[in-house]
Amino acid sequence: MAELGILFDIDELGGGSYGRSAYRILFRCLDRRALRGASFHDGDTWATLNSGARIYCIAIEAPSAAVISDIEKRLAAATDPGLCSPKSRFLRGDVVADEPLVFAGRVDKVGRLIQCDRPWIISAWQNDGNEDEPTTHPEMAPSYADEVFDFAFGNKPEARDFRTIEGLGKVPGLIYGSGGTKDIGQAEALIRSAMDEMPDFSFVHSWLATILGDKGDFSGARATLIKAIPVCNQKDYLCGQLGNIELEHGTLRDAIKWWIRSVIIQIQSESVQDHEAFLYVEASAQLYNMEELSKDLNGRYKMHLHGEHPRQLSVEGMTDLIKKVTAEHGPEIPEVLEALVIRLAMWAPRDLPQRVGDKKNIHRRFSRWTKSGVWERIFHRLA
Repeated sequence: MAELGILFDIDELGGGSYGRSAYRILFRCLDRRALRGASFHDGDTWATLNSGARIYCIAIEAPSAAVISDIEKRLAAATDPGLCSPKSRFLRGDVVADEPLVFAGRVDKVGRLIQCDRPWIISAWQNDGNEDEPTTHPEMAPSYADEVFDFAFGNKPEARDFRTIEGLGKVPGLIYGSGGTKDIGQAEALIRSAMDEMPDFSFVHSWLATILGDKGDFSGARATLIKAIPVCNQKDYLCGQLGNIELEHGTLRDAIKWWIRSVIIQIQSESVQDHEAFLYVEASAQLYNMEELSKDLNGRYKMHLHGEHPRQLSVEGMTDLIKKVTAEHGPEIPEVLEALVIRLAMWAPRDLPQRVGDKKNIHRRFSRWTKSGVWERIFHRLA
């Protein structure tokens, strides 16, 4: 079997559901008949997970080197936005096997996509990459866990300090009234002016959402944050803020989604900025009797924490969370927390104990077990 990794620029894919966009491009460019007997693996690259790059990879494993060569020629000639530049578009040989990619599906000998449980890949395959055509399986929608983790994780470096920017330094005082200077109107005017000049500065979007929330405009606060996340350098706090809004004025389902996204961003950037998101996910794990996840999050919080901060939620926050958990029954939250356990092991392998061995060898062995069906046999036996 020969293998080729195709690299995509996450930002050029539009962030958000970038995996969906990448598969649409892939299937538009390739002849489906050439993919018979091929399998797909995908995921963020090590460079994305460890050093802040923004690269997504789809690897194709095909029965012959000739098939891989034809795929590479077709994709090398493609000009679709989202593909990395031709000089850095491909990974080959053992380099592909070393990347932290997971099995996504395969094409059988008659050209059918099988062993694929991701609706957006199925839809891209069926629609020939054309998002305007309806899928033949409209009843299949991404699961809640798929929705939570299909997200452009990662922060970019942020050198700006609002305290040193003219006008913004006094915004917190104007919002919160420290020193008797509270003036929401003036604060909002300064913030909106700064947003025009610095649309990727997360602080101004966060403050505007805070002001709108204080006015009771929670839909406006949500819209502000959701619009800001794809363009801002620092996404973690914005995600956590959205989670807090959903806890008070939305659903636990949406609150957990945004808190988990914030937590993963912070773990990957190795810096805790949004303490509440960690505390809420940790508390949720405890309420669902998932003590190991709670301990894992606690350990990661301490590992990446800079400075001293409270290690417990406010009474109000914990009360609201308990009420939500009590009111919103169903399997989705426990399932996504179980998925988080797996994702943490996959996305932060550098945190694995040294006694289990080299992280790349662990991933390579996991991939081989996936391809050879070992995991499937284990799951069938356990079931």
